[in-house]
Amino acid sequence: ALEPDRQRPTPACRILDSVRRAAGTGCRLHTKSRLPLHPATAKVDRRKLIAEIQEAHARAADHRAHFEHLHRRMLVGYCAWYVPFLAILATPGLCLLPFRDALENLLLRLCLLPYLWAAFLHTILEPGGDRSFYRWPLGPPDLLLLTAMVIPRACSGFAWACCCAVINWRRDRDIIASFTFAVLGFALLGVSFDTGGSASLSPRLPIVGQAAVLLVVASLVIPGRVGFFLGLPVSLYLVLPKWFGDDWRWRCRCHTAYFRRLLAKCFVWMPDKQWDGGWDWTREKEAAYWHIREQTTNIRLRRDYGGDALFVDFVSPVEPASRGVAM
Repeated sequence: ALEPDRQRPTPACRILDSVRRAAGTGCRLHTKSRLPLHPATAKVDRRKLIAEIQEAHARAADHRAHFEHLHRRMLVGYCAWYVPFLAILATPGLCLLPFRDALENLLLRLCLLPYLWAAFLHTILEPGGDRSFYRWPLGPPDLLLLTAMVIPRACSGFAWACCCAVINWRRDRDIIASFTFAVLGFALLGVSFDTGGSASLSPRLPIVGQAAVLLVVASLVIPGRVGFFLGLPVSLYLVLPKWFGDDWRWRCRCHTAYFRRLLAKCFVWMPDKQWDGGWDWTREKEAAYWHIREQTTNIRLRRDYGGDALFVDFVSPVEPASRGVAM
């Protein structure tokens, strides 16, 4: 069953699948272009073959460990940008409110922020729109943070509902849903001011109550889009360190960004950049590498235009793995 069919060549992936099924689940396949032969008997040198396989496994393990180390460093570098973000968002509440109310205020801003972000994406940050804000001292993440910080706590339900109205209108052109959320926003605003703002000072009712009201209204008006709105916080806080960090790093390069550089230096821990020297590549190594490769592969490297251009092509024409049947 594993003999090659010269009339209809089989792709290598299907051959390997057939070998796996024939060998069983207890066997591990090692794909090699050639087998090491004993110089005296011309048979397969098993010791050398095992040594080559073990060496390949060791190289793969080292490569995997190196990449895992790089991924951990990258994750730490990204997560470090949550610190200045939370510090900037929590500073006004910590300065003006008791500690418990400041924590409630921070939680309220964190719940409101994803919907402000989505409203920004569908208005001033919409693709194809004006990009003049990149020349401003404050970037889009700064404007988003500033907007979330200046909204009064008594108006949080109004802002939340208005963001949902803007998203529904700009994203789906749903007039009924947008109008419903706008009316709900004014109703929440009226309730907050009718109670003298006392509802906004309750430790748990504002966030839970407003979220419950918005969820009930969304499930009645836009049942097919509830998952989208519930997934906005997850989406924002996954992309936040990349978006926030890239904008801050780019603006920190400006020679007048003294305060921004100070904040980044105080609150952001970035792992030091290390050069491992693994890509110490020279023309001599390149020539030796391709000289060896030309003996074992069909790919070759050639230079042209006085060494200014490199071309990678095939030594001999490559036949397709299987020819299509004419219909």
